[in-house]
Amino acid sequence: MFPVTVKIIHSIRRSLLHDNTDSEVAKKLNEKRMLSGTGKPFDARRISRIRRDYKIPSYHHHLRKWGFVSMSEICKQYQVERWIVTKWRKTGQIQASLYDNAGRFLYYPEVRNYTMAIGGVV
Repeated sequence: MFPVTVKIIHSIRRSLLHDNTDSEVAKKLNEKRMLSGTGKPFDARRISRIRRDYKIPSYHHHLRKWGFVSMSEICKQYQVERWIVTKWRKTGQIQASLYDNAGRFLYYPEVRNYTMAIGGVV
């Protein structure tokens, strides 16, 4: 277990992971000049480890709880290919949230103007 202060655990648990990826949490803690229990700055790996050690749900977990779904689930729901969902995301037809540092998204399962989007008039 990484040694961390109670203040840092509360910051992470209370608000930061409801709206931020691990790397965004690390950046915010570093901006506040907070250091880990070993005196080092934070990075995504350290935040991920702290989350696991202290059983703090991830941003991905919160998005799923709020109804966001995976690319595969959206493709299946609307019977479309992945490139179409990517196009919808880039043109604002579907709400998406980046949930990790690898560029992966979760999607809110409602397409705006679905009949136009599916017809290609986006």
